[in-house]
Amino acid sequence: MSPEARARAAICNSCEHLNKTLSVCKKCGCFMPAKVRLKWASCPIKKWEVIPNTKELTEESSEK
Repeated sequence: MSPEARARAAICNSCEHLNKTLSVCKKCGCFMPAKVRLKWASCPIKKWEVIPNTKELTEESSEK
């Protein structure tokens, strides 16, 4: 698991909206062990955001 996914999982594990028995978020309904690994995913209550693709950011800045 990436460091970002570990950080997201730690946030979710301490969140009051996580059903810890099923590992499902009560806000979005997602299975969190999978969702925290998706770079393009974000928390519906803004506890964590999309992980930017550094390669895309580098390519965009070099095009300018």
